[in-house]
Amino acid sequence: MDGAFLGREEELRHMEEVYEKKSFQFIAVKGRRRVGKTTLIQKFMENKKGVYFSARGISTEDNIRMLSAKLFGDEQATENIDVLLKGIFEMSKNERFVLAIDEYPRLCRKDNDVSDAFQQYIDENKNSSKLYLILSGSSMSMVEHEIIGESSPLYGRYTEQIDVTPFSYFEAREFLPHYTEDEKMRIFDMVGGMPGYLIRFQEYDNLIDPLVKEFLRRDAYFRNESRNILLQEFVKPDSYHQVLTAIANGYTTLGAIASKARMTPSLADRYVGHLISLKFIERLTPVDNPNGKTTRYRISDPYLMFFHRHILPTAGDSDDERLRAEANRILESQTSELGYTFETVSMQYLGKIWGGDAGTWWGDDSLTKTTREIDVVMTRETENGFEEGLFVECKYKNEKIGIDVLDRLIYNSELVRRYQRKSYAICSKSGFTENLEKKEGVLLLTLEDMVDGWSGKDTRRPGIRSRSTRC
Repeated sequence: MDGAFLGREEELRHMEEVYEKKSFQFIAVKGRRRVGKTTLIQKFMENKKGVYFSARGISTEDNIRMLSAKLFGDEQATENIDVLLKGIFEMSKNERFVLAIDEYPRLCRKDNDVSDAFQQYIDENKNSSKLYLILSGSSMSMVEHEIIGESSPLYGRYTEQIDVTPFSYFEAREFLPHYTEDEKMRIFDMVGGMPGYLIRFQEYDNLIDPLVKEFLRRDAYFRNESRNILLQEFVKPDSYHQVLTAIANGYTTLGAIASKARMTPSLADRYVGHLISLKFIERLTPVDNPNGKTTRYRISDPYLMFFHRHILPTAGDSDDERLRAEANRILESQTSELGYTFETVSMQYLGKIWGGDAGTWWGDDSLTKTTREIDVVMTRETENGFEEGLFVECKYKNEKIGIDVLDRLIYNSELVRRYQRKSYAICSKSGFTENLEKKEGVLLLTLEDMVDGWSGKDTRRPGIRSRSTRC
C-alpha cells in the first residue's frame, strides 16, 4: 500500500462512486489541518481531467487570477469571478471535469460575492453540467460558515459531504511499523490519529529524539502547532488555551475550569461550548443520567491534551542535554496516563465488533459511601428493543489482570440504573490470570487480540477467543 496514502480507502471509494454518476456533483470536504484532506483529494484526481487549486492567504482577486490561469492559461487569466465560473461550466458542459479548490474559505473570506456567485452558477447550470466540484477547508468554523452551514449561500447545494477524521489507533499504528507496540501507544497518546503528525515520527527510531526535536525545542513544530490550530478558529486564542490547560490538568467541571482559568462560569461555558463544537473537548455524563447536571469535560484531541499537560509548561530550552532530561521526565510521567488512551483504543475496537454508542459512568455507592466509576460502557439496542450495556474495564499495566477486577466491575454495574441486559468485558495490555481465563460470561481482550482482530488475522470472530461470552 502507498505509504503516503494509508487508510482512506473508504473515502476514496465513495468519491469514485460519485464520480461515476457523470452528472453535476458538488463535494464538500471538511477536516482538521494535517488530517489528510489534500492527500485524499490529490489521490482521487490521479488520471482524471481536472485542476487542483489551493487558495492562499492573499486577496480574492489574486486567488481568482491564479485559478483562472491554471484553468485557461495565463493569457486568459481573469480577476472576475463571473468570467471564471462561466468558463468553468462551459468547459464541463460535455465532459467530466474535476475542479478542486482546497482551503476555499481563503478564497472568499474577504468577499462574500464569491459564494453568492458560486450559488448562482450552480443553480443555473447544475442540470446541464458534468462538473465535479470539490470545495474543502481546514478551519472547521469557516467551512461551516462558507460551505455547509445554513448561513452560507452554498447551503443545500453540495450533493455529498465527506468528513475526513483522524485515524483510529489501529489505523494510526500502520504509520509506525518500526516502533514497539508500547511506543506506538505512546505516540498515539501524543498526537492521536492525525497522518500529518504521525509521519513526523517515521524518521526516528526512539521516542526521546522526536520529543526533543519536534516538541521541546523553542522552534519545534509541535510547540507551535497548538497556537496555529486555535488561531485558525479563533481571533483571540489565549482564553481557549487557558480552558484547555485547566482541563488537561484535571479541572473537569465547569466551576473548576472557570476558577483555574480565572474567568466567570458563564464565560467559561461559552469557551467550552466553542471547543466542543470543534470536537477539541467533549462533554461527559453518566450513561444512566445523560441529561442531568452531573457533567465532566475532557480533551478529546490527544495532541492538545498532551501539549497542554506536558509541553506548554516547559520553557522551550535550547540546550539538548537539558531537553533530553525533560523528555525522559515526560515519558516517565506519561506511563501513568496511558490508561485513558487505552480506554479510547478499547472503545474503538469494541465499537467495531460489538457496535453501539460509547460512554462512561460514575456515581455514588450508598453502601460504601464512595464514588464508583466504570471506564467504558457501550450501549446498543437488541432485536427485541431492549437496551444492552457492555461494561468494560481497561487496564494498561505490565501485569496480568485477576478475577477481582471482574468482581468489582460486576458490582459497579449493579449501581447503573439502566439496561435490561448487561454484558462484561475486560481489556488488558498484559493478559489475565488463570482464574479469570476460566471465567465464563466475560469477553477478555488483550491489546494483541485487538490488533489482530482489527486486521483480520484472527480467523474466528474478531477479538473473541475460546471463552463463553454474551456478545
